[in-house]
Amino acid sequence: MIFSRKISHFMKVIEMGSYLKASESLYLTSSALRHSIYELEKLVSSKLFYRCGGGVVLTDHGRGLYESLNPIYHEANRVYNEFLQNNSTTRRYKVFLDGFYYPKIVDELNKIQTALKKEVFVYQINHFSLEELLQGRCDIAISTFLNVDIPVTKNISSLFLSRENMGLLINKKAHKKYKNTHELLRNEKVLHRSELLTHPIIEDISQKLISYGMDYNVIGLPDVSDIMETISCGNGITMISLESLKERAYNKDTLEFIPFPFPEPLIFERHMFFYTEYLNNFSRVADILGHKS
Repeated sequence: MIFSRKISHFMKVIEMGSYLKASESLYLTSSALRHSIYELEKLVSSKLFYRCGGGVVLTDHGRGLYESLNPIYHEANRVYNEFLQNNSTTRRYKVFLDGFYYPKIVDELNKIQTALKKEVFVYQINHFSLEELLQGRCDIAISTFLNVDIPVTKNISSLFLSRENMGLLINKKAHKKYKNTHELLRNEKVLHRSELLTHPIIEDISQKLISYGMDYNVIGLPDVSDIMETISCGNGITMISLESLKERAYNKDTLEFIPFPFPEPLIFERHMFFYTEYLNNFSRVADILGHKS
């Protein structure tokens, strides 16, 4: 990617004229897009947009940034995408994966490569992979959504992979210290992989728990194995589904899974996206990963 995601988001808001329309076009939540623009404003130390009616208008600083970028932004992206297309190989596929721990795609990678008769590379990213698919940077996008409508567009096919309930994993001895989930979240850090901390779904979960009156602090660790080791030592908790937990070995004598810790179930869905013209090929991948027709 030549330009940062923040710059791409900035240009999309200008193109669409509002956060709502831009977020729909980018398949992001409005809050995630606003946060991205806020981070860009911090980087340039200037406010970039004013709200006006149902849309936005550029500030003087925003207009200056836009006028500096506009001559090169679209041309650079066009050249970059042409380069990717001209240098792509017919012998490999790229799968971009976002969201929570999903070991199944790695475990089934050999089956997927056999079915597609091509080499497959899986990349974990820290934002919605569907956005990358729309930019032509991958062949398959696997995205995670929390209680939201799944985006639909003419050229993109979506296949359901799984629906999972979010629970908590904690050290058994640590769990005994707390009367309820409110007390638990107040006193124990929630551990996630570091690269997941900027994913919009984390903000969605945070807002949901705030609506329940639950407050908590998050710490990022490099890998799932680091999270498991830390919790086994009696420090922190993590959010995980039972389905994902079944896919990895963990010490049931030391660790305890709490399946329904929140006032309402936190249900997230995984969906697989690809260009519709490849439906016959890529539907095989969804079959391997558990898709039911």
